[in-house]
Amino acid sequence: VSERGLCRTLHLHRGGAPGPNLLTAAQSVVALENLRRLEHNVVVAAVVVRGDDGGFVNGLDLEELRAWEGQRHELLKAHAALFAKLQGLRHARTVGYMNGEVGGVSLAVTGKQFRCIRRGTTFRMNEAEQGLVPFGGLTHLLPRLNSFKALDVPMARYLAVSGQPVDEELMLLLVGKSPPLASHLLDDGDALSGFEEHFSTFVRTLGDAADFVGQNREIDQAVRAALSNCASVLSPKVKERLPFVTHAELAQLPRGAEVVPADAEYTGEAIAFVQKVRDCFSGSSAEEILADLDARAATDPWAERCAAHMRLASPLAVKATLRLLDAKSNAAADEDQLHEAMVREHGVLTRLTGRADFAAMLDARKQGAPVAWAHESFEAVTPDELDELFQPLPKGEALTLKELAEAAAPAARHDAKPAGKKKG
Repeated sequence: VSERGLCRTLHLHRGGAPGPNLLTAAQSVVALENLRRLEHNVVVAAVVVRGDDGGFVNGLDLEELRAWEGQRHELLKAHAALFAKLQGLRHARTVGYMNGEVGGVSLAVTGKQFRCIRRGTTFRMNEAEQGLVPFGGLTHLLPRLNSFKALDVPMARYLAVSGQPVDEELMLLLVGKSPPLASHLLDDGDALSGFEEHFSTFVRTLGDAADFVGQNREIDQAVRAALSNCASVLSPKVKERLPFVTHAELAQLPRGAEVVPADAEYTGEAIAFVQKVRDCFSGSSAEEILADLDARAATDPWAERCAAHMRLASPLAVKATLRLLDAKSNAAADEDQLHEAMVREHGVLTRLTGRADFAAMLDARKQGAPVAWAHESFEAVTPDELDELFQPLPKGEALTLKELAEAAAPAARHDAKPAGKKKG
């Protein structure tokens, strides 16, 4: 953790270890401990969560997951606790920074309200091709990313099982009930380094920082304005809340006043794309989705690529993912719905990683060979096999709503500073 003024930055990195930027259980535990300290430190007004190794936590460390045979449910609980804290963090002024190619878990790890990306960043989910399902509450968050009516579930299915990269333009456009895939586009990673300076300037403009920290909207406005001054492009959702403003303009706003919203505009190309997603990912089963893609593949390379990827992915994992995305909740509060989704994901993922397919996938990946899945097609997956994945885990192994609520719950604020290297 580094600190500068009223800002703290939580750095997630491999510490020089080779390989992709994967999240280990130990990293999750340490990150959770530091987030708890940051959340309740009275002198912290904004938190930045960022990956420092050319990626942003592109997934869980699967080799570590294999090594925890018989105890994988415990390892997954450690990760779930971190994700629950990040999604329920009292610090609403949390900024996530994604750099390079990022994976599905990145969405669960990044900031609650603001997600910054460097120009050229792409987002791609590869859980299905690994024989796994989304984790960290993603099956709750993905259907809430899209603001195009009647496309919530089709777009979520596309992101989760198509294996196709999402470029920066679409990342900025996917805005809905959840924070967008990306709220701010930065020309380079150094642009974010100016956030602390801009933020401190805005806070000084607003008055005594101690009056605002942790309780008033003025800090939120300062975060939005500081990020807007660092970014070259904002998502439509951010534009609606805060057009680009200068320090002087913000100083003229009355306390608690909202910035006048601007209408979001979508390009014809974006509309055409989401219509394709609607046409191909609205089927009620994996078989129907694949048939719709095949029907379009002869004239559309995008549909051909989606269909080819789905045939390479695990049929069981694809079907489990679609069922998780379609799951309904009776809970009224959004946080309760999120936690219910995390419990379902934990159970399904624990069972999937206990199957022979998981070890076969890891071995094949080491050899650079295709995976010989236990099921050769979607049709080969029986309803009973799918139902088995969704059976509750034994007591003591299953992730509980109480555990997630305790991980996300705040404690009394204090003056202690988080451990870590001090910069600036």
